[in-house]
Amino acid sequence: MSTRTRILPVLGGSLLGLLTVEAGLQLTKRAVAHTDAPATAHAHATEGGDLRILCLGACYTIGIGTPPESAYPAILEARLDAQLSDSQHDSVVINGGQRGKSIDHFAAEIDSLLTETQPDILIVGVNRRMSLDPTSAGAAGPLQALILPRLISLALAPPPEPSSVRADPLALEIQAKRAALASDPNQPEVISDLATLLAKRGDYRTALDVLAPLVEADQPRPPPVSLRLFRYHIALGEFDTAAEHMAAVRAEPRFTRRMESDLRARVDKYKADGRNARLRGRLDSARLAVIREEHGQARQLLEQVIAMDPDTADAWHLLAWLDDVEGKPASAPSSAFLRRTHDRDADGLRAFEVALTAHVGQIQAAATETGTAVVLHTLAASPEQIPVIQAVGQEHGALVIDVQTALTRVADPDPLFHPTDHLRFSEAGNAWLAEQVHVGLMEAGLVGSP
Repeated sequence: MSTRTRILPVLGGSLLGLLTVEAGLQLTKRAVAHTDAPATAHAHATEGGDLRILCLGACYTIGIGTPPESAYPAILEARLDAQLSDSQHDSVVINGGQRGKSIDHFAAEIDSLLTETQPDILIVGVNRRMSLDPTSAGAAGPLQALILPRLISLALAPPPEPSSVRADPLALEIQAKRAALASDPNQPEVISDLATLLAKRGDYRTALDVLAPLVEADQPRPPPVSLRLFRYHIALGEFDTAAEHMAAVRAEPRFTRRMESDLRARVDKYKADGRNARLRGRLDSARLAVIREEHGQARQLLEQVIAMDPDTADAWHLLAWLDDVEGKPASAPSSAFLRRTHDRDADGLRAFEVALTAHVGQIQAAATETGTAVVLHTLAASPEQIPVIQAVGQEHGALVIDVQTALTRVADPDPLFHPTDHLRFSEAGNAWLAEQVHVGLMEAGLVGSP
């Protein structure tokens, strides 16, 4: 008997064995999906178990501009705990927000995210920054549904990263600066760096507190921090105080010259980081024009920036300054968010639908294996995208909570927006978002009613 003749039965038997194992895994998967999914996807408050929720999204999920305990996932957890007050169990709501990310990013990491956090409910924000490339969802055809190859791949793969739900990098930098100051408080440069990072995160009041020792010692205000605090006081409508910070910036001509000389290098870095270099370059040039009091040029550049991306908060705040200089009334806090234009043609919407279908499909496939209920919310989606999100959600069995449309119906939305950033929520806004999500979960039967 030839070697080939002896090998073929062995290969055939091995293949049959692998197919038998795969079939068993698929049957087990179906059994789990049909028996455990209802128990794990609904409220454990009435079933004697803990309710775990993972919230994914961008800045509105992180709660940028407000303390972490005031982010909407934290408030949602408090609302759920109030429902569970008569039991011995607590809800756990995990804030998995990441800056500038939408559903496409999380779809690519969904297996590790669900494995790590083991949520009963997954809530994902869909915003218009989502990648329109459906291939990023990793759709590989019917072979992707096989379980055994994935198990073998996981077994042979190197150890995973410690955590897929990463802390906000800015928060980690702030923590490091605080630790440095704790060991030696007399470090003006570290004080300046910490204040700059806090202002960058939107925690301007804490930044002012950190700067207090420098101010009390009559030391010059650092221009980078002063420039951010300039914007902060504009947003509060405190234009006189904003002028003081601008004066501190203008008092350091070397800082202005360095800004100008760094423009080209900054644009190159934007390109290297994959950011919109054309938009960011114009914004930097507009900021420089404001410092130099070249108001006409600044306004022209800012209008170009907003035409490219109406979500650019810096541009809105600088325009507010120019309006005040020219004697025009200040805009309401919610106007920048609600007045955004969304010119999207039929081809663009079709591309959005195709990509969203791929991303939601990948998430739903992974969630089905773990018995996790999938929920989408629409905050920061365009009006044209909302029907698409609803249709795709229905197609894949995901609940859609349309908070964006609800926001447009609020009689007085201004208190919901952060006074220092008209494209971010205040603590009241985070509470409103948590309420909308909570009510949506209750109406869908995913959590119990009071």
